Amino acid sequence: MISKFGVSAAETDLQDRASTAELSACVVSGDRRHAESVMTRVDSFVRSDPRAQVVESEVEFL
Repeated sequence: MISKFGVSAAETDLQDRASTAELSACVVSGDRRHAESVMTRVDSFVRSDPRAQVVESEVEFL
């Protein structure tokens, strides 16, 4: 995923559960619209995987 979208990604919580994971992706950009576009495409990519069930998704800008 990193090379396809230009993001950093990691499993950031719930590692002790076999069937649950919290995944985080991060993009750095000087253009908020570009960052929003990248994160929307990452979210769509994850949701399109039949092995994944997204319970919650949020985007935060700092």
